[in-house]
Amino acid sequence: MNTNCKYKINLASRNEGVFYSDESGTYKFNEILHKKEWKLYLPCICAETNKICDLANDREQLIIQRITNYLESIRWLGIFTRKYSVRVIKNNSHEPS
Repeated sequence: MNTNCKYKINLASRNEGVFYSDESGTYKFNEILHKKEWKLYLPCICAETNKICDLANDREQLIIQRITNYLESIRWLGIFTRKYSVRVIKNNSHEPS
């Protein structure tokens, strides 16, 4: 697995998901910011086919780590700057609860 490949992560507005793109494709992960914690739901959806993707375990772990780092780096400004942790949830129904 090439861990030095170029990739891009986008957080869509209104809890529409996190999009991860690299040379092998684009993947959408459901997410929600709830009670001061990001919840990232698995499995992901392949954006090209709009079907659930089964990624190899090492690839899935690499992508999840990159998305986790991205979400944890977002700082919400206000009176006090906040950062939120990420919890990965394996959800077979693919519907955030």
